[in-house]
Amino acid sequence: APAAKAQHLAVALEAMALTGCSVIAAGPDAQALVHLAAGAPDMCSSNVMIAPAVFDETGVLLDPALAEKLEKITSHTLALFGTDSGGAAVGGPSNYRQKIPNCHLMYVFDAPDPLRDRPQAAASVIADFLRRGDGFLVNEKDGRIHA
Repeated sequence: APAAKAQHLAVALEAMALTGCSVIAAGPDAQALVHLAAGAPDMCSSNVMIAPAVFDETGVLLDPALAEKLEKITSHTLALFGTDSGGAAVGGPSNYRQKIPNCHLMYVFDAPDPLRDRPQAAASVIADFLRRGDGFLVNEKDGRIHA
């Protein structure tokens, strides 16, 4: 169960005296990430959900108990999806931005599964997000063309 996974992870992180961790989860394990980030906010400085399975393709929560937890997540969160991912790209992705404060929604194009189909592109987005937080959306270089 996702809540039990989150509890075990919280106990392990606490035993190691780790706080402010970046937590990454894919698919259905994103439900455990939601429980952890909402229940132990000091432990999660940033969250990455890769093709998360928290909502179905119509935008309905797979576990209604997560409804209030999503809104309690205070850490920066990246929800990363692939395009051409069938139903997952229809109604679900926008719900992450709507329900989780500080959530950024990004897509890896031509990749039904971002990690499997375009691992370098997915890793680049994830690494930039983890390194720069909210600033990952801002270009680091001057984009002006000089004559």
